[in-house]
Amino acid sequence: MNLPIFSGHALHLFLGPFMPFQLPDSSLSIPLVVLYALTVFSLVLFICLYLRERRSVFVGWLLIATVGLLGTSLGVTAIVAENQILLVLAFLIVIVPAILSIFTPLGLTGLFLYSGVRLIVREGFSLTNSLALAAGVALIVGPFFAPGPAENTPLGGVWGTIYFYFSLVLTYFTIYAVGFTVSAVLNLVNFRQQADYVVVLGSGLMGDQVTPLLAGRIDRGIEIYRKNPGSKLIMSGGQGPDEDVPEGVAMTRYAVSRGIPETDIIVEDRAVNTRENLLFSYALMPEVAEGKTPKVAVATTSYHLFRALLLARSLGLKCWGAGARTKVYFAVNAFIREFIGYLSMTRRRHIITLSLCTVLYIAVVLFVWWMHSAGLVGPGEPI
Repeated sequence: MNLPIFSGHALHLFLGPFMPFQLPDSSLSIPLVVLYALTVFSLVLFICLYLRERRSVFVGWLLIATVGLLGTSLGVTAIVAENQILLVLAFLIVIVPAILSIFTPLGLTGLFLYSGVRLIVREGFSLTNSLALAAGVALIVGPFFAPGPAENTPLGGVWGTIYFYFSLVLTYFTIYAVGFTVSAVLNLVNFRQQADYVVVLGSGLMGDQVTPLLAGRIDRGIEIYRKNPGSKLIMSGGQGPDEDVPEGVAMTRYAVSRGIPETDIIVEDRAVNTRENLLFSYALMPEVAEGKTPKVAVATTSYHLFRALLLARSLGLKCWGAGARTKVYFAVNAFIREFIGYLSMTRRRHIITLSLCTVLYIAVVLFVWWMHSAGLVGPGEPI
């Protein structure tokens, strides 16, 4: 039944100012309006979350969904209105990224191999330095383990069942990796860079001197500090077993050498990890003790920024992030490490989700094998 409120004429009266064409008085009216409504809802929700709290993997997924819906809406509108300009826009938004995504595995394989080999050559071999190389090799070798066709055997036999299960698990983590990556990029973009405090996270020393990586973080923090007159820099980092002084002390020396007044620097010299960096730095802010919420920027390396922001959010600390650049070959491997760190942070969620999915998968597999063994499905019928 086609309700009068969903007729093409009625919908055009309501949506007329926003659409350059007359909706058809047919069964297409309702699907079109549902598509437009979903697009508007997704776009508004994304904008609201981006402005209010973008420190979430969900925001990355939402952006991807919004772009897809927007491109689809433009494509449908172009076809209905016979508008070539809208059709080109839809092509650029949806079709081009879809085509490029086909070549993404090839591009990632090359990037991982290049970054992995160069990192090992420059920094030396270690398990943590081999993550990108291992990912590249896995993308090359993985398809060779795909099971071949198995006649009269459900789900490609035992190996096919196992391979398909691990493919599903890999798809699960890939979805999270895509959301994590998109959200990480979104959190690097800051239109308003207001800060009362700039917390610079430590990352290790060479004796009593800051490393080039740590110097990049400090320089990024100084950049934000100079954009906010009256703000304070908090240099956060304790002393490791192979360090001559606490990181916070060495970081302060470097900042002073860059022309920063020592009176504008607060030293935090006890933290040994990112969680302590954040907690101990916030404890040094007088406003926090007074129950107020100061504007805080966290300066760290770009690849590390999003996980630091997620950790801050989990601790109930409000802040935004400023990322420092680093070498591409180093950043790729380090970003993989950061994603693994994120999975560790949220491991309970993933363990529960994957456990439930595994139980469901086993139940489906047993049911399919039972149907096959009971002769309920013929040998030539697909399962």
